Amino acid sequence: MIVGRTVYLTSLDPEDAETVREWINDPEVREWMLAGHVPISKAKEREFFEQAHVTTDAYHFEIRRLDDRRLIGICGLQRVDMLHRHAEFGIFIGDIGSQGKGFGADAIRTLIGFAFGTLGLHTVQISYLEGNERAAKLYPKLGFKDAGRLREYYYIRGEFRDAVLLDMTREEYDALAEEWDADSRASAS
Repeated sequence: MIVGRTVYLTSLDPEDAETVREWINDPEVREWMLAGHVPISKAKEREFFEQAHVTTDAYHFEIRRLDDRRLIGICGLQRVDMLHRHAEFGIFIGDIGSQGKGFGADAIRTLIGFAFGTLGLHTVQISYLEGNERAAKLYPKLGFKDAGRLREYYYIRGEFRDAVLLDMTREEYDALAEEWDADSRASAS
């Protein structure tokens, strides 16, 4: 378990696969997801949950609220390259009632702490679909820097959409982590 301020990250539990599948298949939840635009079967989602711990180039976690331990989303690192020390980050908050309340931001801070601190990565990349205003505001606010754009990269609901790329280096994270720690100490007093 990896504990943040308002959430904790824990390994995927196959018993939760159906909840996550329902979220992914919900048009409101998957609106801005980079995957999941084709309905996912129960068997396929359960297989993902059961095989997630086997892969050596990805780390997937359930996001749970600290206050009531409720599952609210999924996050993870994909394409983890330990030679070049980089990875891609992915996240979604599937519980509609938990969206826009800071849980996603805390999950991101918590997982990038794991990426840089525990795994010793040098760079973490995150991307979003052009037009996703929440991501466009949140990711830079958390310290991610513009890294480019993949033009007309995704074909979703009958149109091509750009992928906007951002990244963060270990040095940038270290500077932010000091600020986040100071903020935590200030809010605790």
